[in-house]
Amino acid sequence: MFAVPVAIFATQNTQKVTVRFMQYSYQNVPLYLIFILILLLGVAFTWILHLFDAFSLSWDIHKRTKILKEERRKNIELAKRLHKLELENAQLKAKYNPESVDEKSL
Repeated sequence: MFAVPVAIFATQNTQKVTVRFMQYSYQNVPLYLIFILILLLGVAFTWILHLFDAFSLSWDIHKRTKILKEERRKNIELAKRLHKLELENAQLKAKYNPESVDEKSL
């Protein structure tokens, strides 16, 4: 799909140009090669940026997963502590106020 426009561009832009970059000079370079080179450099640059973004997202997910595991562990510990306190509360109610004991709570 993309090759057809590139082929048309290459056949219509065969003139030779001189490319100068700093102290370097390249003569008789076909214009379509410059276009293709710039296109490939753009694709490579975009791919590198995507890799950095993907690595950053992966690292962020890793950190959040670690935090989530720690919070789940804390939640389980708090649920166990709550259960112990509820049992202790029911036992104290039974000990000091036997007529207000709810039989379903034990």
